[in-house]
Amino acid sequence: MTLLKKIKFTTAEKLILILLACIGLGYWWVSGHVLFRIDDNKVSINGRSLTEGSDYSCFKSLAGDIFCYHQDHGTQYFISPNNREVSAISEGADVGYMEVILISSGARNRFETSGVKQRLPESNLVIGNGFVEFTPTITEWKSPEVQRWHISN
Repeated sequence: MTLLKKIKFTTAEKLILILLACIGLGYWWVSGHVLFRIDDNKVSINGRSLTEGSDYSCFKSLAGDIFCYHQDHGTQYFISPNNREVSAISEGADVGYMEVILISSGARNRFETSGVKQRLPESNLVIGNGFVEFTPTITEWKSPEVQRWHISN
């Protein structure tokens, strides 16, 4: 405690410390609360790129979590490579959408605490260098065909 009393900061040093604290807090918030759109050409289902006509949109956080949803029938997936899990998100989840950025009030935390997340234990998640692959146990409403997702970084 006496050491802290001996240290004197100038106004410039105090401003720099405050600025660093704000930058750190901002990065922490953005990494867990903002998901950035993934280009459609980096996502494929059964070898077919989303650019070839799919109603799915995918987003990724700085922390590595991926959120994908279907614009028509509401199928939503939350992929967490850090936890090695794929989950289905209830269609009732209130997720705000914008074309470039999806702000989800902390997708990971909100999905965990709200009960809208259902882990898919048989998803065969593969985490490779620069990509994630999984096979959800839920099939798309149009066909009962098993889907193999490939998402590149």
